[in-house]
Parts: sequence; C-alpha cells; structure tokens
Amino acid sequence: MLFVGLFLAWETDGVIPDIDAPKSRANTKHAAAHAKNEKVMRQRRLEILLSETEAHPTDEQLDENDALTMDRSIRHHYANHSRVLSRYPDPVITFNQPG
Repeated sequence: MLFVGLFLAWETDGVIPDIDAPKSRANTKHAAAHAKNEKVMRQRRLEILLSETEAHPTDEQLDENDALTMDRSIRHHYANHSRVLSRYPDPVITFNQPG
C-alpha cells in the first residue's frame, strides 16, 4: 500500500516525474541525518574499494568516493519501493475474532 500512496502523492499526469526531492534546510534534524548517512555511505564504499584494490586505490578512485552523494530522485525512490515490495507475497490481513 505504501507505494500506491507514494504514487498518488508524487504522480503528475500518471507518471512519477524524474526530479530530485528538495534539499532540507541546513538547520534541520533531517539535514543532519542526511549528512550522517552520506558519510556512512562513503565509509562503506571506501571499505569496499580498499578490499577490491588490495588497499591500494588510485587517487582518482579516492576522489570519486569523496564526491559520492545520495540519490534524491523521487522516480528512483519509487522504483526501489516497488522493486522491494514486489518480492513479497500479498499481505495477509487477519482480524481478531472474539471468543
């Protein structure tokens, strides 16, 4: 149901536009959390890079890693939700019966 709600909230003329979500104001908790998540993403990518290059990445690879940012595309976000949710069977709704 979540991705249906996202579609209804974000769609324009029946399609999700290929635009980025607006950035949060710098003084918000969301902006601080976003910056922290980007830092963690870069650290994890660096760990992968070090393991793939036997701890000898090139300067270019290190610069690329430092420039990584999180994708803010609402179309990609919606596609990820759809892909993840399509892996699970339809939810089963149960009701508590008195008795």
